[in-house]
Parts: sequence; C-alpha cells; structure tokens
Amino acid sequence: PRLLIYHRYRREYRELRYQMWTWGLASMAFLAKCYRTDASQRSRCGRAILMEFVRMVYFPVAPLVRKRVRPWPLDLTLAELVGCIVGLLGAYGRSQRRVERIRRQYSPQELAQ
Repeated sequence: PRLLIYHRYRREYRELRYQMWTWGLASMAFLAKCYRTDASQRSRCGRAILMEFVRMVYFPVAPLVRKRVRPWPLDLTLAELVGCIVGLLGAYGRSQRRVERIRRQYSPQELAQ
C-alpha cells in the first residue's frame, strides 16, 4: 500500500464526544469560510451545510428504520450538531481574530522592543 492511515482511538467516552464536537465545529467553520470568501462556490457550500444537517438527523434514526440492534448514540450526534452550530455562528471569525492577535504579539516591531 502507498498510504498509511493513523487512527487514534479515544480511551474515554468524553474524549470521543469532544472529538465529535470539534469535527462539527471545524467542518462548519470551513464551509462558512468558503461560503463567505468564494462567491462561485456558495451554492455548493450551502448544499454541503444542508447535507450535514440532514446526515445528522438520518444517522441516529437509520438503524431504527433498518431494524439494527445498535443505533448511533444520540449524545454523539448532539455533540457534533452543537459543534456545527458553533462553527456556523462564528468559529471562523473567532479564529481570524486569534491569529491576528498572535501576529501583532509576535510582529517584528513587538520583538524589537
């Protein structure tokens, strides 16, 4: 194989829940950034955002519809959903402000003082 994939398993359930939250936050922050900065891709970004929310509704319900024994834990879906909402409501802007503060803090003018 030409590709090696590393997957870290979470030892604690709360770590997995946090990971789901960060995945939701990061994916929606990225889509929000693309939506704002690339007018040619706005319709695709809008569809991707919509599909993420559809997936989050479908994923925990699908095993029940298919009569499987183990449905996806609802709290993991909710963690990801909350992360998505936070990501859409300003995670990208907050990240930009944080980067700008770091740039000012370590700018050549600041280091010369």
